[in-house]
Formats: sequence, structure tokens, C-alpha cells
Amino acid sequence: MNTEFPRVTVKSNGASGLCHVVSVEQAAELLLLDWPVHDGARLKMARQKCFEAIDGRLPAADARAAFIEAAKEAYIFVDYGIFEWSANAVRSPDGQGPSRPSVAPSANPVANGLA
Repeated sequence: MNTEFPRVTVKSNGASGLCHVVSVEQAAELLLLDWPVHDGARLKMARQKCFEAIDGRLPAADARAAFIEAAKEAYIFVDYGIFEWSANAVRSPDGQGPSRPSVAPSANPVANGLA
């Protein structure tokens, strides 16, 4: 059974500060050996689902979804792999990630809720 899945990026203690997880085995290793918290409902569920996927009893996509939820619980989730993270990316003012485009207020009073 294929245990690879689309990249999930989480914060890590490595040189880049990021870890790109692309398989159930890699997710399980991170959950067991290098997770920033040692308890949590989503952490336990993600570990269980990774073991089931490794044993071939669960699709890798289900283990990936549980891993993402555990990363959110631990406040280390970065992205789903939708865009490439690079040192040249425009950073938000707090330096924590890519900036979001600002949206200028509309000149239309109805759109601004003023009418």
C-alpha cells in the first residue's frame, strides 16, 4: 500500500525551521520522536491512524488528515503544500509567514455597510 501523500509543512527545530512531511512513516516518526507536545487528543488519534495506515488498514489520506489536525493542535501547522515556502517570500509584519494582500475599503457605501 502506498503511504506517500501530498506535502504537509510544519514548524520544526531543524536548520530551516520547517519540516516537509510527505509520507505516513515520516509523519509517524515525527509524532513519536520530535513532537513539541506530549499529550493531546489529536496527537493520540494521529499516531493511531498512522499505525493503521502503515499496517495497510487505513488510507494514507486519512492518516494525513489526522496529522494535520495534530499539527494544528500543537500550533506547528504551516501549510498543506499549496504554495512553495521560500526565503524570498513576502513576510507578514510579524515575520511569521507570507503576507496577505490588503484589501482597500470600497468607495461604495453599501459595500461598506454605511447605507
